[in-house]
Amino acid sequence: MRKAVLIISIVFFLLLLIKSASAKQEKTGRTEKDTLIDAKYGYELRVLSNWKIQLEKEPSLVRSTITKKNYQANKASTMFEEERLIPTIIICADTTSLSLPEIENSLIQGKGTFRNKDEYLMKLDAIASYELIKTGDIALDSIKGKIYGYKKSYLRQVIDPSARYGPEGTTSVTKEDYFLGEVVVLKKGINLYLIQFTDESEYFSTDEDEFSRILQTWKFLK
Repeated sequence: MRKAVLIISIVFFLLLLIKSASAKQEKTGRTEKDTLIDAKYGYELRVLSNWKIQLEKEPSLVRSTITKKNYQANKASTMFEEERLIPTIIICADTTSLSLPEIENSLIQGKGTFRNKDEYLMKLDAIASYELIKTGDIALDSIKGKIYGYKKSYLRQVIDPSARYGPEGTTSVTKEDYFLGEVVVLKKGINLYLIQFTDESEYFSTDEDEFSRILQTWKFLK
């Protein structure tokens, strides 16, 4: 009898280990060629060929991070060994009983709190540390939401065009520049979606156009 109980206990323990290992390997979605599919939160979108999709392990508020592969870097950044902000799209999703205006009031305006607010702020640096500069309306697959524009100033080294000494093009001056970002917030049923795009101001116009083209492919799964 004791032997049977022991065997059953061992089998049960092994099943738990297998289930735990399987859960650890589960991803936040799947990719089919250039399409990202998140069945848990019911959406898919197509990604341009020069962008790379990185999925997360469940459970995760961040569903995927999409980065541009062949991004530009100006001559000064390379010469003075400054880091280039890689054009990046971060998609977050969660469930909530709060309305979209309530989420916006808390997360964007900083009034009040809600579940996972701190984690959103940790993952979406545009909301947490950039300056809000504009607000607009947007719709993804006919679901209406809001889009917010952000900027963050920083100092960078640039080549001094008026330099009269030293090897040509190696003298630098300091100038103010900006990181720019956009955050889309929308809700379908109980599902909340936040999508952040960030880039350097010099390349923002071109890369933001690609971001918009990616967003236009967003579809909710029926």
